[in-house]
Amino acid sequence: MESIVLFIVGIFCIVMGIVTFSGNLVFIKNRNKKNVREADRVAFGRLCGIATAILGLACFVLGIIFHIFGTESIVSLAVVPFAVIAIALTIIAAFKYNRK
Repeated sequence: MESIVLFIVGIFCIVMGIVTFSGNLVFIKNRNKKNVREADRVAFGRLCGIATAILGLACFVLGIIFHIFGTESIVSLAVVPFAVIAIALTIIAAFKYNRK
């Protein structure tokens, strides 16, 4: 059951990342959108889109690992670097572009 939920969450996050990467900032909070300068919106969207897609990929891969090896597998720790990279990219985007 956990693997199916992770598949769905992973696919949803990948789609959100692709939409955000293409320049549509619909999935980003209004507070963050209004603090980003108009000239930086494309770069901000791309960085946040990449981070969201990486997080979705991590969830999707974790779902595959859970489905193949079970939820008790130590192999699931292989997904942690993807999550750390995604969180780091989101923080970088926030500090770099989230100011007027």
